[in-house]
Amino acid sequence: MAIRSPRPSPDPGPHSLAGPSDALLRRRHRFYRHLLAVSFTLMATLVLPGRWSFLIFPGYLLLTAMVSVELGGAVGGGDPRPADHLYRWLGAGTILILLYWLLAPSHVLHTGLLVVALVGPFYFWTLVRLVGWLAQEPRVSRRVLSGALAGYLLLGICGGLLLSAVESLDPGSFRSAFDGSDPMMRGGSLDPGSPLTLTWERNFMRVNYFAFVSLTTVGYGDIIPVRPLAQMGSLLLSVAGPLYIAVVMGVLISRLTASWECRDQD
Repeated sequence: MAIRSPRPSPDPGPHSLAGPSDALLRRRHRFYRHLLAVSFTLMATLVLPGRWSFLIFPGYLLLTAMVSVELGGAVGGGDPRPADHLYRWLGAGTILILLYWLLAPSHVLHTGLLVVALVGPFYFWTLVRLVGWLAQEPRVSRRVLSGALAGYLLLGICGGLLLSAVESLDPGSFRSAFDGSDPMMRGGSLDPGSPLTLTWERNFMRVNYFAFVSLTTVGYGDIIPVRPLAQMGSLLLSVAGPLYIAVVMGVLISRLTASWECRDQD
């Protein structure tokens, strides 16, 4: 009686405990590099002179679309789970809300509330999925480290976006510690009360700067959140920054330890 050889198992897919395939790992590593490049580009646009800084807003849309597709389970083997579909739909809704916020007159304050209510949960879920991908890596490499760094920058970019929405929702939420003025209005920005002023025309550079200062818990003190929502946002960022580093360091150390154990067994 002939013994039939076992049929090869299908690609475990991105959510299997067996680990991702080599093709999926290569696709993920390429995504890590792209995410890091887009994040650095977004940060560079913040220092562009004058109204050229508006280029950060198309970057927000590109970043949201990219993570929605890649982290939404559209890559690799296996069928997407219901959570993957929900994540992609939430990403599509985030893009629509961002477009509505950017194209709305700055005096329409409720648009900032929509951004805070939807963008925050989406990017939180994004970071959870990204850390989950990092935890599935069989070994720590430069590509994996680039993904971890991209996640940290993504956290700061998301914080800057949310604090910008808070400022548009409640103008005057931040002020300078030196002259008491609104830091977003310094340097010849525009009048937020003008109906002809759209949100994308405003300069949120210093609010984004404050977001990264809060994320790293540096706290220079040159910008002060003076409204309750802004103060709560800065506190959340100051907690999220060290928490992300602690979680990612734990994941990378566990992956590194596992790879050493496998090498010793061989």
